Amino acid sequence: MDGWTSPVGQSFYAFIIFTKSGKEFIHSIQNLSKESHTSQYVAEKIIEVIESVGPKKFSAVVSDNASSMVKAKKLVNEKYENIMSIRCIDHQINLITTDICKLTFAQDLLKKCMKVVRFFKASHRAGETLRAEILEKMVKGKGLKSYVKTRWSTAFDCANSVLSCEIILKNVSIKY
Repeated sequence: MDGWTSPVGQSFYAFIIFTKSGKEFIHSIQNLSKESHTSQYVAEKIIEVIESVGPKKFSAVVSDNASSMVKAKKLVNEKYENIMSIRCIDHQINLITTDICKLTFAQDLLKKCMKVVRFFKASHRAGETLRAEILEKMVKGKGLKSYVKTRWSTAFDCANSVLSCEIILKNVSIKY
């Protein structure tokens, strides 16, 4: 399960079920904005999902490591001993990447990359020239990517896109 806040401040939780064969199904997406997200409340919502499918069909509950989620998963495990509590590896990688992106060298690198990205997004002529060169040279990744703090993989995507376009960026800068 995962929770997020919408742009207008609503709190949504997604309950996703993964099968043994690797398929995933969205069980439900619930707007839980009207309730306090205590561990007890979240555990009750998880248990509702488990009971709607059948407790014997579950082996684990996966979520981030927020204290209320850890406690909620513990409450679920107390009710269903066969259901383990597992930390979400994506959230762990996100935390590690966020810490790395706070380091001075990473911030400097991302600022420089974003300066290049913003220039080509703001300048229609330069941006079009860059896109044409990318298509002509068939550059893998197909262009410059922006960095977004809340999306951990975009730090890599941004820096990698500048590296992938390095020769083209040099050619375009010589022309202009």
